[in-house]
Amino acid sequence: MALPSRKVVTMMHFHYLKDVHRNWTINDLRDIAALSIAIPYCDVVVTDKKAWDTAVNRSHLDKEFNTPIFSSLTDLAKHLTV
Repeated sequence: MALPSRKVVTMMHFHYLKDVHRNWTINDLRDIAALSIAIPYCDVVVTDKKAWDTAVNRSHLDKEFNTPIFSSLTDLAKHLTV
């Protein structure tokens, strides 16, 4: 867990698997792979609502890495105007 990318992957997988009602798609795996690089190393991240919910509300990766994570470009625009 000392590797930031590995921590993101592990936490996202854990919370996806914990939700037994969630249907996995190939895009979920692609989102996790992309977010494992983006969240620890980027200044801001925009992703879909499903991945956003897991990253922010369940895993709290935004606080862990001090990276704002948004689910829409509108939210990003509001953040940038502040």
